[in-house]
Amino acid sequence: MSRLFKISAVLFLLISGCNLMGDDRDEPALARVGDQYLYMSEITSRIPKGIQARDSLSMAKAIINQWIEKAVLVNQAKDNLPEEDLNFEEKIENYRNSLLTYHYETLLIRQKVDTNISQDEIKAYYKKNKKNFLLEKDLIKANYIKVPKGFNNLSEARKNFFGNENSSEIEAYCKQNNIAYYLEPGWQYYEDLSVKVPFRLTTVKSIDFSETTRQDNDFYYFIRISGTRAVNESKPIEFVEKQIRSIIRNHRKTDFLKKMRQDIVNKGFEENTVEIY
Repeated sequence: MSRLFKISAVLFLLISGCNLMGDDRDEPALARVGDQYLYMSEITSRIPKGIQARDSLSMAKAIINQWIEKAVLVNQAKDNLPEEDLNFEEKIENYRNSLLTYHYETLLIRQKVDTNISQDEIKAYYKKNKKNFLLEKDLIKANYIKVPKGFNNLSEARKNFFGNENSSEIEAYCKQNNIAYYLEPGWQYYEDLSVKVPFRLTTVKSIDFSETTRQDNDFYYFIRISGTRAVNESKPIEFVEKQIRSIIRNHRKTDFLKKMRQDIVNKGFEENTVEIY
């Protein structure tokens, strides 16, 4: 017995032998809402192959119920909305045209726009627009290790951190001795670091050292500071590099689309496919 026949039999049992026939299709209709019919083929095409008859029945019930709910709601809207709210042709056409142009322009951008941005371009943009990259919060560039007060060789840990410029070697030492560390090269907001390290300063302008030690009840913090930037100073270029890349890339896309659209219009006039009356 074919899968289609099995499902058909189940569905006919489901509707208790009811044999509605649609106006324009020579196949059984399983449900009706107003003058709309749900047909057998619309059910079977949505049921995956190879599932059990019981699961097919459950899925068929769900599909029928969803279809009825949607169709009833649409009819209710048609009956109750003002006539002027029922005309969607222009909106649909505008939406379709927007989709067409969006996909076409996206394809052209992928093919035509160079998204590779050099460091020289980034530096030039940063220099020209430095006033647009002012800090709202203090920045700091710092590394540290967090040594428990009960550590058996505190002087060795201090020497290893402050006397070694190789972050990989410091990291290996910390892992070997179960010491927490932060050895990232980039900038971070001072308020984020001060949550992890007991600086207890109101601003990075108070920092006038490159190496320091702090402590709390449980840990010593050996800290190496390599840079600070205060509120209203310019953000470091490496801190905004990703942002600048995005800005330049978007400028290229905008310029490309503007020129492309104008070229298409001009070509239309030249080939007499566009006229203004």
